Amino acid sequence: GAWAELPLFDGAEWDEGHCSLVPTVCSILRDSPEVCGTFGRAYEVCGTRVVATIFRLQPGSRVLPHTGTTNRRLVLQFAVTGSEGVRFRVGEEWRSYAQGGGSDDGGSGGGGGDGDGHAIIFDDSFEHEVEHGGEADRFVIYAALYHPELELEAPAVSHATGEPGTCPESKTNGECQAEDKAEAGAETDEGSTAERANMRGPLAGLRKLMSH
Repeated sequence: GAWAELPLFDGAEWDEGHCSLVPTVCSILRDSPEVCGTFGRAYEVCGTRVVATIFRLQPGSRVLPHTGTTNRRLVLQFAVTGSEGVRFRVGEEWRSYAQGGGSDDGGSGGGGGDGDGHAIIFDDSFEHEVEHGGEADRFVIYAALYHPELELEAPAVSHATGEPGTCPESKTNGECQAEDKAEAGAETDEGSTAERANMRGPLAGLRKLMSH
């Protein structure tokens, strides 16, 4: 068909058969605490059982306008190949994956993606749609992420180490995650916004994958 997917993670279990086809992608996403399901309750919190997957869209296809189920998540779409000629709309604004990003009217606005090997992140609770006017199949890695401003009850395990009892209930996910990464020796970027910091893990890993 014009549209197809390779499911990787439903928020509770990883599809090991499919992950055997893309082991590096699954490894990066498994190690990213931003991905819904890391703390459990993926469906209740993020409103989806499609947490990580690879989508294919054929040329000439259109994904009709639709909305997500909640604003407690953000959606990451990482363009692997075939992004040229594809454009998408979120709310009232059209964007493309074309190199340099920006809007269709030639403006230089950011956030629209930079073509293959780059990602877009958006709130899919706004109406959105996709049109493929290119010549090659578009493949994107899709992941549902906890919204960086979402406050959840802290889990009984460390987000970074998985050790029990290291994250007190008085702290938010963001606070626990930041402390765990610091203790694990992760590099910090004090100038980043909360959203950029929350997305850094999967984006860095996926971009490194595409550089080879």
